Amino acid sequence: MREIAANADVSERDVAQLLPLALLKPELIEGSLDGTGNLSITGSDLARGLAIPSKWEAHETM
Repeated sequence: MREIAANADVSERDVAQLLPLALLKPELIEGSLDGTGNLSITGSDLARGLAIPSKWEAHETM
């Protein structure tokens, strides 16, 4: 995590908060980026340590 933070010029805390997003179903990320998705995760959710379910089927209700 330290190396990722250094390469991105951000804090390790920032990396730790955003890392769970890597587990999200790709379609949810794509929808968020193109404006067609309904992902309701906020920065506050990440700061509070939102648990991302390991099964992609559970992501639809997030």
